[in-house]
Amino acid sequence: MTQTSALVEIRQLCQLGLDAATIMPALLRALRQLIPSDSAGFFWVDEAGDMIDLFAEKLLSPLLMRRYFEHYYDSPEHRFREKFVERAARRDNVISFTP
Repeated sequence: MTQTSALVEIRQLCQLGLDAATIMPALLRALRQLIPSDSAGFFWVDEAGDMIDLFAEKLLSPLLMRRYFEHYYDSPEHRFREKFVERAARRDNVISFTP
């Protein structure tokens, strides 16, 4: 798939009028054509920064998911929730980084 065809597919998906949870699997597959990765995930949060829904192509086991969120999402050391709420409040809230 070329970059142009990936962008066309993304635009078409966004014009279907479907809710985000329904469109997310196809949208993430199309996005990976532009941004290569092994897997993708998307999560929804409320105003307090609490995760209310999740779509991930490769889920960890329940035990590992709990440990991940305890260590990264809720931990004061990593401050993911705090940083996320700060980012969401900014005008330009999209970031990209390579670990």
